[in-house]
Amino acid sequence: MSGGLIAGIVVIVLLVLVAAVAATRGPRFRTRRLRRGFGAEYDRAVARNGGDARAAERELERARGRWSGLDRRPVAPEVRERYELSWAHVQERFVEAPSEALAEGRGLLDQALRERGYPVGSTDETALALAVHDPGAAERYRAGAEAGGNAAARDGAAEDGASAPRTDTEALREALLRTRELLGEVLGTDHGLRAGGGRAGGRRAGAGPQDRAAAPAAAGTTATPGTATTTARPDMTAESPATGQPAATGTKGDTTHA
Repeated sequence: MSGGLIAGIVVIVLLVLVAAVAATRGPRFRTRRLRRGFGAEYDRAVARNGGDARAAERELERARGRWSGLDRRPVAPEVRERYELSWAHVQERFVEAPSEALAEGRGLLDQALRERGYPVGSTDETALALAVHDPGAAERYRAGAEAGGNAAARDGAAEDGASAPRTDTEALREALLRTRELLGEVLGTDHGLRAGGGRAGGRRAGAGPQDRAAAPAAAGTTATPGTATTTARPDMTAESPATGQPAATGTKGDTTHA
């Protein structure tokens, strides 16, 4: 093989390598990388910037540089216990006041976010900081914020005598579950947040599937003659810290007889 042919092959290989490197650093590659990394927050950033994708990508790159170094290690056991006890109170309150309980749970989540270094105040900013580490966490945060806002608006309208019905308790329960899941992630717990050592779970000890299926899932269920009206607490059963087994917890609520 002549020296000229070898030199030509080397040049071709070098050109291919240069093209490959350029492709990985070009705008299309950056767009794909940011879309994968931020999920739905990418499209929201584009919308915030009036459809300007380049401006949105600069915003996302700044967010990544600012929030990627947040401490994600598990909190100290005493800190986790403090939050677990506070969350147990949130679940207890859900029985009588679902909307207020969700607002209290959201406040507890914001407190944890603030202590861990996340921005708190603007839903967009908080969600963007969460998306730097986990786009799914950003979605859960937004869903909880939306449920809380809807609950406040609808309950306020009902109190003012408007025709809007009160927020569906099942939707509030789901929002509270997502909030608890995200709180556990923010605190860095491996198995989620235990609610006061399982004291505030949502199932009766020893209740069978038929019993649980028959339990009302929403607050304010109307009693029928000879039956009891029970407002179920969100089902948030966790392992007992003492035994490592699922905690036996009871469905608690106000019971009235016709």
